[in-house]
Amino acid sequence: MHSKLFEAALGVRDPWFVREVDFNAEAKTLTIQIDFAAGTRFSHPEVAGAHPVHDTVTKRYRHLNFFQHDC
Repeated sequence: MHSKLFEAALGVRDPWFVREVDFNAEAKTLTIQIDFAAGTRFSHPEVAGAHPVHDTVTKRYRHLNFFQHDC
């Protein structure tokens, strides 16, 4: 699958990117893994500056369906 297509469709922007896409036609599922580059620092609206990441635990969220497939 083309990760750039999914990045555009979902509005994923740098420093975030689509790491992997898994499409299972039989199970009617689409799994999209979104990640960021190691060492990326993020801003916070209430705290000045760029801050390192402290939580890198993988989480799973249910998105709206992508056509008839669970996403």
